[in-house]
Amino acid sequence: MMRRRWTGRGLDFTNLSLGLVPGLLLMLAVRLAAPADVPAAVFLCCAAAGLFHACDFLRRSRLADANAALTDGAT
Repeated sequence: MMRRRWTGRGLDFTNLSLGLVPGLLLMLAVRLAAPADVPAAVFLCCAAAGLFHACDFLRRSRLADANAALTDGAT
């Protein structure tokens, strides 16, 4: 969001929130449903999900930048 505030490019609050909330809810669900001894594989899956969220944010940010550049060039 800071990048959006400083440059006018990148993800807005809505896109950022919609990307973070599902991951947060999944981690919360795992924590609430799992016993005290959570296998390492669960944490690895959560970490992989976080990396995929980051890749999705990067893709969305680049798409938003490209759209902004097209809009700026059209005016």
